[in-house]
Amino acid sequence: MEKLGYHEGRNLDITRYSVGNAEGLATRYLLLELANKRHKFDVIYTVGTVPTLAAKKIVDPSQNVVFASVTDPILGGLIDNYDMPPSGNFTGVGFMVKVQERFKLIKRLMPKAKTLGLIYADMPQGVAYRKRVEDLLATDPNFKDMKVEFRSVPLVKGEQATKRMIMESRKYVEELNDKVDAFISPSDALGTDEEFPQMVGQLASKPLIGILKNDVANKRGALAVIYPDLESMGQHAANMVNMLFQGKTIKEIYPRWTDFGIVIDQEKAKQFNIAVPTSLQNNDIIK
Repeated sequence: MEKLGYHEGRNLDITRYSVGNAEGLATRYLLLELANKRHKFDVIYTVGTVPTLAAKKIVDPSQNVVFASVTDPILGGLIDNYDMPPSGNFTGVGFMVKVQERFKLIKRLMPKAKTLGLIYADMPQGVAYRKRVEDLLATDPNFKDMKVEFRSVPLVKGEQATKRMIMESRKYVEELNDKVDAFISPSDALGTDEEFPQMVGQLASKPLIGILKNDVANKRGALAVIYPDLESMGQHAANMVNMLFQGKTIKEIYPRWTDFGIVIDQEKAKQFNIAVPTSLQNNDIIK
């Protein structure tokens, strides 16, 4: 927002709320907080799936909402589709890279891979991503020869919740290791925690396609990742907020997919006897 000329305390007032990963608690918290406000915000900006879904339940339909980093805003009922006018009062930038792009990367790196393992948390983000994968495999002929073995980890709440879910997922990595050609990280709290790719890298003898850039860049254990560009996500969201400030209506601001990048660990590729194709060598290569 500063790049657009806004500075907090001078020409921008911000009221911040922080909520956890439990949608029910987030809903109740926001309901109490927003009910105490006597004025309408020019825009409510939400970050993440859980707080955005909580906001959907309690925010007045006349209130403009811009979201970022929501795993699947379509399945979450926030928007009807990307790149078209919103039918409601929500618009924003999704977190998830198109599943199709992720599977294209897998086929380019590992053309012989037929079976993938996807372990996900039983939370909105994880369930939504599984449905996206299932829909892709059922409708896109380019991936008709591929299948995914899904395993679901029960949602854990409270202290150290994600770490406890990662521990629970270990048994599925061990079970699936001999059944799959590669693992893919889920687009949920499991996949975005640095300990998940580390755990898969330690237990599995098959490569992992991560979800965040640092899964490769910081040597967390992934072979490659097609990642959401978080910086551009923030820029796009800021531009949407600015358009509202400038008088545009929410229906004039189309929701959009996130921009993405690709990064590959060359050392991991050699470990798994994978020759990185020339068409991918213009992306980030970590040696």
